[in-house]
This record gives sequence, structure tokens and C-alpha cells, in this order.
Amino acid sequence: MGNEFMNLSINANGFSNVQNTAAGHKAEQANKQGKSAFFAGSPVLTTKNQIEQRKKMAQKSALKLVKDAWDNDQAVEKTVASQRQRYAELDAQRTEAKKALAGYEDQEKTLKEQCNVADDSKEQQDLNLLEKRQEYRRGVGEKLTRDEWKKLNEIDKQPLTEYQKRALEIHAQAVEEKVTIRDTTSGMQAAVGNVKRIMIEKLKTHGMVDAKNAADDIMDAANDDVVSMLVSDVKDGIDEKMEEAKEDAKDVADEKEKRQERLDALEEKRAVEKALIEGTKEAVDRAKEKQQKHEAPDMKLDEMLTLTTEHKQMNGVEQGLDDIKSSMKVLEADLKGIKVDKEGLVPVMAKYEKTERLEKVPMEYLWEGLVLSDNLYNYNGSVLLVPSGEVITKSKLDKLINFSDGNNYITTFRGSYEYIMKGKDRPAEIQQKMLENRTGYTELRKGIDHVLQMSKNAMFVNHAEVEGMMEKVYGRMVSVDAGEIFQCITVPRPVDEALQRHSLNVALLNGIMGQWLGLDEKDIRSLILTGVLHDIGKTKIPEEILNAPRKLTPEEFEVMKRHPLYSFELLGEDISEDVRYAVRWHHEKLDGKGYPDGLKAESISYFARITTISDIYDAMLSARSYKKEKIPFDVLQWFVTEGSKGIDQNLLNIFIKNMVKVYRQQQVIMSDGREGCVEYIPLNDMDHPIVSVGEEVRQVDEDWYCVHMV
Repeated sequence: MGNEFMNLSINANGFSNVQNTAAGHKAEQANKQGKSAFFAGSPVLTTKNQIEQRKKMAQKSALKLVKDAWDNDQAVEKTVASQRQRYAELDAQRTEAKKALAGYEDQEKTLKEQCNVADDSKEQQDLNLLEKRQEYRRGVGEKLTRDEWKKLNEIDKQPLTEYQKRALEIHAQAVEEKVTIRDTTSGMQAAVGNVKRIMIEKLKTHGMVDAKNAADDIMDAANDDVVSMLVSDVKDGIDEKMEEAKEDAKDVADEKEKRQERLDALEEKRAVEKALIEGTKEAVDRAKEKQQKHEAPDMKLDEMLTLTTEHKQMNGVEQGLDDIKSSMKVLEADLKGIKVDKEGLVPVMAKYEKTERLEKVPMEYLWEGLVLSDNLYNYNGSVLLVPSGEVITKSKLDKLINFSDGNNYITTFRGSYEYIMKGKDRPAEIQQKMLENRTGYTELRKGIDHVLQMSKNAMFVNHAEVEGMMEKVYGRMVSVDAGEIFQCITVPRPVDEALQRHSLNVALLNGIMGQWLGLDEKDIRSLILTGVLHDIGKTKIPEEILNAPRKLTPEEFEVMKRHPLYSFELLGEDISEDVRYAVRWHHEKLDGKGYPDGLKAESISYFARITTISDIYDAMLSARSYKKEKIPFDVLQWFVTEGSKGIDQNLLNIFIKNMVKVYRQQQVIMSDGREGCVEYIPLNDMDHPIVSVGEEVRQVDEDWYCVHMV
């Protein structure tokens, strides 16, 4: 033990391996010398050095524990101090904003008195409504009613009075102070929450107390080791003396045995010589007998070892056979006890054999109208839920969830499982759900949703989170068949999943477009990241506008048009400019009719132009309360006939050319309910593809058209 600690110390001081080895060897020699000296009554210097070394190492380890705990406490205190400083700064900003707000309110009151405007006048009531809209657009006011929006629409048609213009200018400044008050208040609350959380964690951990206890344990262990080293040192000396005595006794015994062997050999030689001289048969036999007595024991020992090994092996085989015979007898007895049903065909034992073949069926893969070919059990097969032959109803589906025990699956036998998983009568939405789970689309969608949720109340996006999300999308895009990806993209989406699905779809479309354009991996990753983030600013848009069950009013659309700016602000400056400006400009048009900056032609970045196509394509696949979703063929035709204005034509041509390849041989559901296959898509008439159903081949028309992709 002492040598090990010595070597560790040497290593810590930076000596080479050769030096360590030499030092260890010298220590060993010194240790032997020390032991001899000990028994001679001299001090044991080596052991003393080892003890000192052990104590130093223990002290160092204990001190490090305490120091680390102290440093951690200091870091926590520093964090708390910074949060308190942040709180103080925000409080000061809020105080200044409140003072400024009071000043603007006084200015409005003075202006009103100077212009002699009555509170109940139409001019003042219209102004109040205009100011309310100002506050709502900045997120610090109440929601406007439908009647108020109609009233504002009428007000906007009339010119403002000078009083209204000046009052709105002052109120706009007041609104900005309200925004500051809101943001600083939110920041102060966050700082208080952070400090509270830190202090609670600190109370839970007891860092310094735990470190002191651990340090005490280290020192106690070191003391125990020191005692053990002293005891071991004495014991080793005693053991060494005993070993020397044993070795001396063994040498004496070996020498005695050698002398006896030499005497036996000499006697044997003399007997043989005597027999040869006498020449008698009796003498020769006596000599051979004597020789055998000398040699036989070694021979018999070898034979005995061989025979013993073989005997043991035979015993093991015989025992194994006995075990098998016993098992056979037990099995035979069990089989005799198995009862048979009325027809004498199905033993009761089959029930238990089947139980071992239960398969897990996800709850989301069951559907209303499913006829079970076998029993349906709970998640561990212990409770029969629905017997074979019954039809799964909606109420039964709801009840089955309670028996999944949070595992989100139930069980059935293999045959029934395969039928359920491959059922031809499965509803399209369940087939789609299975496809999305298999391709990883569901996991990606949930990840995007997490990113969006995190951004709702944040000032900046979590860069590590979004970068990780981009890598996951990229990984799936390069590993999953493109046709399956587009099957996931084209599915109708629920309203509550519209934003997350759209963000994921644009990310996938951007990445695939990058591949079609022959871009390198870095650019493709940037395009995917753009898709993930392009609409993240919509988390700052009021829900009633974002999910309005109708076409947006002009005023609401103005609010909606702010989302690229909100997205740009959320990204901060740590994300590349290619991504940031592609996010900001994905609604810009080459003809200057886009937003938010009204850019033209070459002013719009390359990544933004790509994202524009992906964004429009996916948006048109989505249904709204005021519009029906389109299928891909209709969208492609729209791009050619109506939507090409303001879009980069070269990029659009590449997109359309490759999309035609993707959807050729695609399975579709036709308006008559039959499943067909797309055989050909005319470039000049893409919304009327040629489809085959069985042996029938015909072109889509108004009476026979594609309902959705499979």
C-alpha cells in the first residue's frame, strides 16, 4: 500500500515512468531493509515516510472537497448577486418608464384642455378607440371586439383631426413606456423566481456541511490506513521469518530425499549385478521385483489421476441423464393432468403458451370498427378487456385508455397483432399516424413544438435547443425515403398542430431543396435551421389573430405581418446572418410587394428565396376555416399559373421538376373511394394527372379526382 501511494505522489510531481519504476524498486529495497532493522531494534524510516505521504494525500483530498464546496457557494452567491443587480436595474428602468408615462398622460390631458375637446364628443371617442388599437398592437392593451374593429375600419376612411394626430403621437410614446413597464416587470419577476429557486436548491444541498463530513471521512480513513500499515509492517516481518524457517526445513527435507534416492539406486544396481553374476532366474526376478517397487508408485499415480478424471466425467453425464429422466417424469405427470375441452382438441395448457406470445399494440393504432380476431388484454396480459369477435366502438376505445396504465398500449396474441398492424380497413388517419411514428416525423414534430413553447415568453431563442433540433431534422431527412417524407408533409393537419407541423415541413422542404440544388452540408443545415425558425415570431402574435376562424381583417393582417420581425428579434446575433435574414425576408417578393421591408430582386437573399417556395407550398396544403386544403398537384399548377409572380423562377422550375418525380407512382385515394397510382403528371396540366386504378387508366377530371395522398 505504501509503495502505491509513493508512486502516485511521484506521478503527481511529473516524473517519467522510468523514474517511477526505479523509485518503486528503491522503495521496495528500502522497505525490506527497514523491516530487518525493525526487528533489530532500529527505526523504520520507510514506513514513516509512507505514513507521512498517506497523511498528506488525505489532507490534500479533504482540502479539495472543502475548497470546491466553498467555490460552489461563492458561485451561487455571485449568481444571486447578479440576479439582484438585474432586479435593481430593471426596477430603475420601470420607475423611469412610470415617470415618463405620467408625463405623457399629463401632456394628453393638457392637449385635450387646450383644444377644448369634450369627453363625450365623437372626436374623443374615436381617439379613444384609435389609442386602444395602438396598445393592442404592442401587446399592452385589451382585445378589441368585432364591433370595435368595424368602427375602426370606418374611422380609418376619414382624415384625422389635428387634435387626434397630436394626441396619437403622444400616446404612441406612452405606449412604448407601457411596453417597457411590462417587459421590466416580467424581468423582475423572473429574477425573483431565479433567486428563490437558487436559495431553495442551496437549502436542499448543504454543500459545505456535506463537504466537511466527507473530509472527515477521508481523514478517518487515512488514520485507519496508517494503523493498518504499522500492523502490516510488523506482521510482514513475522511472516518473513516464518517463511525463511519453512524454506530452511524444506531444503533439509529435499536433501534427505535426494540422499535416499541415491542409496536406493545404488542398492538396485548392486542387486542387478548380483543377479547377473549368479545367473539364476530367481535372482533376476527378485531384482525386477525390487525395481518395480521403486518405479511403480509414480506410474500408479498417473493412472489414478486419469481414472479419477474419467470417473468424474462419467458421474456428471450420469447425473445429467438422471436429471433429464426426472424432468421427463414431471412433464409426463403434468401432461396427464391437462384437461381437454368438449371436442378433445384444445388443451387448457394452450392458454398459458399463448400468454408468452402476447404482443404490444399502441392504443393510437386501434380504430373504431375494428373486429378483433382474438382477445384483447391490458398492458401486461393479466386482464381480459375485449373478447375476440367483438367490434371496437368509440366508447370502448375511451375505456381502453384507462387499462393501458399510462403505458399507452394494450396486448393481444401475435396473429391478432399482425392483423391489427396490417389491417386493410384501417382509417387513413391511423395509417398516417403509423407512418409518422415509423419515420420519426412525430418525434420531430414534438421537438419543434417544444422549441416554439420555449419561445413564447422568452426574449431570445435557446440556440443549443434549435441547433439540436436542426441536427435531428437533418438526420431524418438523409435516412428516410423522400416519398415517405412527402407523405408526412401532405397530410391534413389539426389546427392546434398547424404551426409546429408547418415549421417542420418547411425545414424538411428546405433541406430537400438544398439537396436538389447540390448545396453542401453546411448550407443544407442552414436551410433546415431557417425552416425551423422562420415562423417562430408567430408565438408573439395574439391567439385570436393567429388562429382566427376566418379571413383576417386588414388590421389583423398588419399585426400578422410583424411575425418575421419578431422572429428576427428572437434569433439574436449568435445565429448566422444567412439564417437570420432568410427568416426575416421569407415573405419578400422579387417585385417589391412583399413584407416586412419591401425588398426587390437581388436584395433578397438566396436562402430567403428558397424558403419562400417551401413556405408557400406547405401553407397551401393546409386547410383554414376560410379555405380548403389543396392536394400537391393543385399547388404545383397554382405555382405555374398564378403564384409565380415575385418568386425566383429558376428555383421554382427546379422545385416543380423534382416534385413531379416525387409524386409519380404515388398512391392516392380517388373521389370514388378507390386507391390509385399516379402514372404521369403533364407539366402543362399538373392538376390533372393520369391515374391507374387496377387495370383502368384515366386522367383526372372534375368528376373523378384525387382526394388525398396515401
